[in-house]
Amino acid sequence: MTGQIVLREKLRRPPVHGLIRRRLVDPLCKLPAGSLGLVVAPAGAGKTTLLAWVADRCGIPVGWYRAASDDRAEAGLVAHLAHTLMPVTGVEAGDVETMADLLGRLDGWRGPSALLILDDVHEIEASEASTSLARFVALRPGRLRVLMGSRRPPDLNVPRLRVSGTVREIDGDDLRFRHWEVEELFAKIFREPIAPKSAAALTRRTGGWAAGLTLFRLATTGRTPAGREHAVEELGGRSKLIRSYLTRNVLAELPEKTRRFMLTTATLGRLTGPLCDGLLGETGSGRVLDLLERRQLFTTCDDDGATYRYHEVLRTHLESELVEEYGIAQARAWYARSAGLLEAAQHHRDAAIAHAKAGNWVAVGRLVHESAEVASALGDLPFPPHMLREDPWLAMAEARRLGRTGALAEAGNAYRRAQDLCDDPEYQTVCRRERALVELWRPGGGGVRTGGSEHWSAPVRSALRTTPSDAQGGSRTEGAHARLIEGLVAVSMGDLVGARKSLAESAEQESDPVASLFARLAGSVVDIVFGAPGDPTDRLGEISLDAELAGFPWLARLCRGLHEAALAVSAHWRLAACDELVRECVHSGDRWGAAILRMSTALVRSRHRDEQAHNDFTDAGELFAQAGAEVGEVWAQVFACLEAREREGHSGALAQLAGRCRALRVRGAHAVATLAREQEGQGAGAVPTSAEVDARRTLEVLGLAELLGEGATSVRAGTPTLSRVAVRCFGGFGFEVGGRPVDMSRIRPKAAALLHILALHSGRHVHREVLEEALWPGVVHEVACHRLQVAVSSIRSLLGSTGVSIRRRGEAYGLHLPRGTVSDVSAFEEVLAGASGIGPDGIVDRVRMRREALELYRGDLLPEDGPAEFVTEIRDRLRRAAAEAAAALAEDCRALGDGDDAREAARMSVRLNPYQDRPWELLIALDEATGDRCAADQTRREYSRARAEVAGRAVTNPDRRPPPGAARAPE
Repeated sequence: MTGQIVLREKLRRPPVHGLIRRRLVDPLCKLPAGSLGLVVAPAGAGKTTLLAWVADRCGIPVGWYRAASDDRAEAGLVAHLAHTLMPVTGVEAGDVETMADLLGRLDGWRGPSALLILDDVHEIEASEASTSLARFVALRPGRLRVLMGSRRPPDLNVPRLRVSGTVREIDGDDLRFRHWEVEELFAKIFREPIAPKSAAALTRRTGGWAAGLTLFRLATTGRTPAGREHAVEELGGRSKLIRSYLTRNVLAELPEKTRRFMLTTATLGRLTGPLCDGLLGETGSGRVLDLLERRQLFTTCDDDGATYRYHEVLRTHLESELVEEYGIAQARAWYARSAGLLEAAQHHRDAAIAHAKAGNWVAVGRLVHESAEVASALGDLPFPPHMLREDPWLAMAEARRLGRTGALAEAGNAYRRAQDLCDDPEYQTVCRRERALVELWRPGGGGVRTGGSEHWSAPVRSALRTTPSDAQGGSRTEGAHARLIEGLVAVSMGDLVGARKSLAESAEQESDPVASLFARLAGSVVDIVFGAPGDPTDRLGEISLDAELAGFPWLARLCRGLHEAALAVSAHWRLAACDELVRECVHSGDRWGAAILRMSTALVRSRHRDEQAHNDFTDAGELFAQAGAEVGEVWAQVFACLEAREREGHSGALAQLAGRCRALRVRGAHAVATLAREQEGQGAGAVPTSAEVDARRTLEVLGLAELLGEGATSVRAGTPTLSRVAVRCFGGFGFEVGGRPVDMSRIRPKAAALLHILALHSGRHVHREVLEEALWPGVVHEVACHRLQVAVSSIRSLLGSTGVSIRRRGEAYGLHLPRGTVSDVSAFEEVLAGASGIGPDGIVDRVRMRREALELYRGDLLPEDGPAEFVTEIRDRLRRAAAEAAAALAEDCRALGDGDDAREAARMSVRLNPYQDRPWELLIALDEATGDRCAADQTRREYSRARAEVAGRAVTNPDRRPPPGAARAPE
């Protein structure tokens, strides 16, 4: 290639950093042959971070190219593509001048699959290079997958690619951080944990924008946890870092006329061509909105080009800029004009917000009168106190807002005050009906009947108070919400199998917004319990967002808490977030939310055999009692008794509880309590066979069968049971199902090695070519492919009906493990991540968690596989992680005054990795502190030898890296 400069920096793959988000990374890693991946989102959305993680985890050769504005000619694009593909495909870059030359060279490529990642493709849009790139994408070899990142859609025929099914798209909404990801980001990556409430508020106020989260972290570095929470509350368009980023990376590239268009139309909230035309007194706004959306300038389209909205962060920034440029009075005039246009167009929710920002609270009260949904749109906007005393409809809106936060006692009092403000019959009827619904869910609440109709939740409330079997009446319920009522009542009885079927039907049938949210929430929780496919855990996060947008913060908080509890099954450290949400519920007056979430933490802790489970069940029982839910109370008490029996060997309260369960007709709880009494010899077999089966099955599904003692999981013949699966990779491979080891001698060594690879990558699929190269390098494809198929078949025969299976997706294989599987590697990494996320005051918890992680590390990863390439890198990484954890444990033990444990942990650290400074220095300090100078001198000599060994390697072979697990020699 002549005369064309290739900048290596454009071909350098960036290092991975930040939080790995598997819901985004895994689908892109699994792109089928011949497919194209598109990641299109605004600046700062996290595109490059995602692409870097895909490059790191995809398992096939990767070429990287970051386009720049000086690559708009075809020659520059071709030169860079040729050089980045050369080490990946083996195709020589010399004499490649045109795209035709490059495609001709690639046409003869016969190597394994590869991935080409192109970042910042928007830099070459509408250019010769862009046209050439489209040709490359269309004519490249099918084995070369292509993944693009761009701020704007590239110049490709994307509709045709969609029809053909060869494109996988990730947009700005996909990249948006969910609240649980924000929690994990601050805990694991930033090492500055924030409370779940703050994480949810930060997610809402930044719209999950990756750059906004990073900028917030930079702006709050050094603050106390309380200071960060206060900063979240104050977050808005005034943030200097966020405003600077938006000004330089978004607004600076716009013409002044477009910037002013955005500045003034931000007062509308809901953006349409006619509304913007009416506000500005001109035409053509629809074209401007379409251009902003296509250019990904923080503008999204809600419904195929009719309605647009600015990103929350941008809108807040524009509103601040509006006040600064025009002054408060003129800014309010813009809001007032927008409110009039929105009201005329029957967009009452948006109109109410605009009226509120214009200071016209009389108009807000009028709109609340006209539409009950307006109150939820006002969100956290504070009502003027004098208006709450004077305007009856604003007073009712405040009562509705309190009810939607779960503060039922305060809401009931607010409705009473509102009723005193107006004698209008219509107003009094509405107020009485809504107040009665609030009172229904307070302790002692009765049925809600207004005009002869009963609210759909009344049977559910009755079932939670007493006699849930009466709510079903022994037959299928009829009516608009029949399946939902059946499902929720079945949950209260402990019939999770029946609940699952009813809730699945309900989710498809419900039209009422609130009932639909309940159906989706309950159905997702039951699916999680049963380990259903389709990521039901992630669905909770989406339901939380929908509940937030619908104006039900108490339901959104409940979803967040249940989501955290579901994640805590495999990541114990997340229970701290659940505990925080329980406290938040109690502080807000939401007893129902507090009781349900405390019950969920108790169940998770019981699965983990955590001694705190007994206290959690006890607390849950008290909270259910305070809410007037006797059924929830007796369930919690039964589990608390089983936990007490687990610790003390007996529980004298079981007889009394069994009697109470029978009186309340809570069939499932009665069955569990009676079975437990039988095992203690306190009663005869008074449990019906079907109830016994349901009780055992419920406990098995919850992962709590051990609470009924040894052999409790042996349900009668014909009843399906769940077997616990354990995978061990540290110190040697092991597979256990139901507590019994699987005999690995039944398969050949290559098949065993294949199982090892798939176990290391469980949850992901590994491409056939990667497996063939790892196990049969140099063997022709046809032979290696046949051997792979034989090995897969033998593993499937070995696994049989264990619940573990090998699944094929396209040309890739993956090991599918049932929910609840225990993996020592996954547990090791999760526990260490949790320990790293604990703040300075949690030293005792850090010590406990690091000890737990080091107990899991029984030895090097898969030592039987020796120096096989598929394991060495992971083995070295985990060995280093164990060494660092031991060093950190040693420091914490020393800080607690436990010198012996500190010395033991430091010794373990240097055994695992002798080429790090910290544990050596700590050992020397510990020896000197005890006055043992001989031991200190001996440790210094060993330390010097380790340093000399690393330095010697660097001198004799400067290009050679330090040995696996070794840190560089200290300066």
